[in-house]
Amino acid sequence: MIKTAVLLNLLTIILLSNAFGQNLQSYKWKNRVVLIFGNNATEQLVHKQWVTFDADKTGLEERGIQIFVNPESQSMKKLRNETGFEIILIGKDGGVKKRKTSLMQTDELFGIIDSMPMRQSEMRRKN
Repeated sequence: MIKTAVLLNLLTIILLSNAFGQNLQSYKWKNRVVLIFGNNATEQLVHKQWVTFDADKTGLEERGIQIFVNPESQSMKKLRNETGFEIILIGKDGGVKKRKTSLMQTDELFGIIDSMPMRQSEMRRKN
């Protein structure tokens, strides 16, 4: 029963992420992008990662983060190095800022982003 629920949630996430325009160029200078890649053997890690990030929607929104799970677009897939679980953070400039092959906590993601000059500028303008 639990495995079925996990699979349904994962399928929903994948379908929702594929429904958005996935050309990386459309996010450049507008959003930061997090790509979560996995395969059948790592589906639980992918789900845990999604749940971890999704728990702080306010923080994601504040930092302009768009998350995609196993995206189908070639511009996103070509960034992938690993065949198993991999997380890739792409900055607003379109550059890869971080790669990780294990779970990433939200505070780690936010810490990386908050240390970026563009994000610091955004925070100064907000205050």
